[in-house]
Amino acid sequence: MSSHQKEHAEPNKRSAGNTDEYVGKRIKLQRRFLGFSQADMAEALNLTFQQIQKYEKGVNRVSAGRLFAISGFLNVPVNYFFEDLEPATEPYIPNVDDKILQSDEAEALIKAFYSIKDKNLQKNLLAFIKSLSAN
Repeated sequence: MSSHQKEHAEPNKRSAGNTDEYVGKRIKLQRRFLGFSQADMAEALNLTFQQIQKYEKGVNRVSAGRLFAISGFLNVPVNYFFEDLEPATEPYIPNVDDKILQSDEAEALIKAFYSIKDKNLQKNLLAFIKSLSAN
């Protein structure tokens, strides 16, 4: 198959997509910013430098666990790898009873909660609300 044919072939369902390429570019950007080589990063994460290359090019997907380890090595939060990506067209709603979500108050509460950027504050607020509901 020629390189031209490869470009227009049906994508493999297991192949990495644009998100994977974006994550890979963010990994490479931060690694280079910190002055680490692919070999340095590979050694620290017990990988081969070829694996790092494939992650950075978006050829291989980075699993959640591996991304967490990479974020620690690169000293960035996991969400760093997704900054400036377009959000999903539909908001994520946990699997809960639809009747709960039908009230205006529930919608306002959910929107307000997710507008809080501080994850520790979200966690503490949730614990507080759970403690109130236990009474």
